[in-house]
Amino acid sequence: MQKAAKGDAVPPETSSADFLSKLDYDSYRMIRFDPDKSRFENIEDTRFELQAFHLGWLFKEPVHLSSVENGQASPMNFSTDDFIYQSKARKIVPEHADLPGIAGFRLNT
Repeated sequence: MQKAAKGDAVPPETSSADFLSKLDYDSYRMIRFDPDKSRFENIEDTRFELQAFHLGWLFKEPVHLSSVENGQASPMNFSTDDFIYQSKARKIVPEHADLPGIAGFRLNT
């Protein structure tokens, strides 16, 4: 950590998915996470479920999440199949495309 603090600043990662740059305010607000795709909802003994926020419009720096099972971390991947697109957004966002990350997440209980 100290070594990284002494080094040069690293610019934030931005998404290379071209369609994300085409999302404006009106199209971005037509995207919502599909609650049927919530993470952790089927895990016994938990009352939490994780839902993601889509990249695009003002949210260009991807967030990467990992899940840990049996002491092993693995990336939590998201795609356009995890979201519901309405109206204008449906015409911009391709079907079945992997996302380079998410804009953020929320935990519901």
